[in-house]
Amino acid sequence: MADLVLNLKQAIRILRHPVDGFWELRYERRGSLGSAAILLALAYLATLLSEITTSFIFNPIDVKFVNPWFLFAQVAIPWVTWVLANYMVSSINRGQGRLVDVIVGSSYALVPYILFSVPLALLSNLLTIGESSIYQFFNYLIIGWTVFLFIVFVQEVHNYDIGETIWITILSLLFMLAMWVLILIFAGLCVQLIDFIRQLYEEVSFRG
Repeated sequence: MADLVLNLKQAIRILRHPVDGFWELRYERRGSLGSAAILLALAYLATLLSEITTSFIFNPIDVKFVNPWFLFAQVAIPWVTWVLANYMVSSINRGQGRLVDVIVGSSYALVPYILFSVPLALLSNLLTIGESSIYQFFNYLIIGWTVFLFIVFVQEVHNYDIGETIWITILSLLFMLAMWVLILIFAGLCVQLIDFIRQLYEEVSFRG
């Protein structure tokens, strides 16, 4: 339990000193799959709470129509495909990070989103539509901070220079998109197959 608490404290270390923090995460084992799972759960919780508490001015979706499972997929699918894409791309480009390092590092990179998305959602209820630029500024700041941590994570975990880091990050994102396209195609084929089997069954039943 003490180790888990120390591992979670490393998230704050990464916010303050991202380069050193991710290096320690990789080479001094200051993170674990347990802490990564907790951070992912918190990222989902932050997404759910943000969706519920953001002012209707900035989020037109009625709270009654918020789907927790859709929000779970919204967090899980991009994260899982990123982990797989980055690990596979870096594995063939002399990356030094193991799969567990990519899993842990990709979880810790979400810390700005975890910590600040809900406070921003609450702040949105104090803002008018004329002050939307304030909301957008902080929203982009959180996104930018999170993206920056992902880039630092790629550099430190795989031991790349800055040029290699940018290139591998771009390749990972492209591979992610390719995976999404394949998933959509596969899902579409499955739907068509199920529909065909259903129609065939109904026709056989009708003739019988």
